[in-house]
Amino acid sequence: MKTQRLLFQTWLACSVGLAGSFAPPTQAQYTGNNQTNIISGVASNWNGDYYVGSNYVFDALLIENGGALTNIDGYIGSNPGANSNAVVVSGSGSVWDCVGPLYDGGDGSGNSLVIRGAGKVLVSNHASGATVGQVGSNNWALVADPGSAWNIHGPLTVGYGTSGNNTMVISNGGMVVDDVGQISLGTRGNHVLVTGMGSVWSNRIRLAVGGVGSTLVISNGGQVFANPQHVEVLQSEIGGAPGGATSNSVLVTGAGSVLNINANFLIPQGFDNTGNALTVANGGSAVVSNLYVGRDSGADNNRIDVLGGYLFSTNAGATSVLEIRRGKLTLDQGTVTADKLILTNGSASVIAFNAGLLNTKGTAVTNSQQFVVGNGVASANFHLLGGVHSFNNGLRIRSNSFLTGCGTITGTVVVDAGGSVAMDCGLTFTGVVTNNGLIQISNGSTLEGYATFVNNGTINIVNGFTNFHAAFINNGTIQTGSTPVVSLIAIAGADIVVQIQSVFSATYQLQVSPSLTPTNWVDVGSTQAGNGSVLTFTDTGGVTNSQRYYRVKITGL
Repeated sequence: MKTQRLLFQTWLACSVGLAGSFAPPTQAQYTGNNQTNIISGVASNWNGDYYVGSNYVFDALLIENGGALTNIDGYIGSNPGANSNAVVVSGSGSVWDCVGPLYDGGDGSGNSLVIRGAGKVLVSNHASGATVGQVGSNNWALVADPGSAWNIHGPLTVGYGTSGNNTMVISNGGMVVDDVGQISLGTRGNHVLVTGMGSVWSNRIRLAVGGVGSTLVISNGGQVFANPQHVEVLQSEIGGAPGGATSNSVLVTGAGSVLNINANFLIPQGFDNTGNALTVANGGSAVVSNLYVGRDSGADNNRIDVLGGYLFSTNAGATSVLEIRRGKLTLDQGTVTADKLILTNGSASVIAFNAGLLNTKGTAVTNSQQFVVGNGVASANFHLLGGVHSFNNGLRIRSNSFLTGCGTITGTVVVDAGGSVAMDCGLTFTGVVTNNGLIQISNGSTLEGYATFVNNGTINIVNGFTNFHAAFINNGTIQTGSTPVVSLIAIAGADIVVQIQSVFSATYQLQVSPSLTPTNWVDVGSTQAGNGSVLTFTDTGGVTNSQRYYRVKITGL
């Protein structure tokens, strides 16, 4: 292997655009395979384009120990067959400064750019920017460690044209900054991983994950931003230009991991693009201004999965929209917060609210489906942040799930047995309500009903009020501060069993005495906290006594 180490300061006159210039041949740096140039502790100004492996394999450029290289275009593996060439920029003060463009893998494959230990690579060409994999495949870039940076004044494309399986990794505090970040532009199967606290991919204008089968993974505290600096730029997307952008995905996973899109975010952008997905899991967060799933015709079967993560579709004016038009939103643990949630377009628009927390300031559901909170097993909470919430085919609160907060609900409402409505700031129902579970009114708030209200369960108005403007049919229990209800007292073998319907704000203690005028009542068993359901107390061996009187001591009402 031939190694050339630059141990002296080299300056070559920059003659770009000057007639009669005498620049050296632009590919003269390497004359064969397996050659290495090392720029260590000195600055080299190359007058022209710099090629690492124009037609060769296993050539390398090492910029280290504060070394610097300045040139026009940069190429790593330029021509077909120029494979497995590498550039490594490492160490504080080490810089590769390209006017640009910079191609990490032109027509070649398996080429690499590594920026480590606070090294830096700069590209100043606004039009062409930089590419990982122009035509060839399996090219890759790594930006790792605090202070390491790749700063591109222009677009960065991972996978262009016919190339595939190209990869960029940002890890351990590395940073990449560009104008437009693109994964797979007219190609397929390219990937970006941003992982580790302090690792950042920042796009000044927009982010696009397109092609077929391309991925962006943000994990373990990595962060990706798209913050438009130009008013005319309105969106980022998963699934690019119209037609054929399918099965692309973004995954945000792990505490501290963030995807932040300060613009419209489309899944996908364009017609007939299908099967694209955003997944937010395991404490990761996605923050967007407006979020659309399947906005355009033929853009079917796209989805958002929130699996223990946090999704925010909000803005300062509270006008942000989370719209599921052609696709599915699944909430299975985690939190979704939206200024307005919209589900439309019939059976093509689906929400599976299995578990977790959904916060909305407004809701409009016109997809010909009942809006169901919970799967009947796990806990789900639909929390209203004021506003109007309309459900053309009704709202159902399943067992172990909750409707909380305040606002106005339009449409029929059914609360299943084991389901709960817990309101602390006023709730208005304009449609028919059937309660088979528990409605808890607190904080002096008022439940308003403007259509028939049927109670087959329990309504607790200990700390609140009701105002029914239409028929009220009570087949269940109304709890006030003076009317706690013992629902059962029975003999079970040698024991006495007492049951009482509880409310959330109270605690309960079964007490016993041999007379109705005792000096002291004696506690039986432990105190139980009210949970909105029936509490059971057992006096073990109570039947063996000749005379027993029972009461339930209630505190907190």
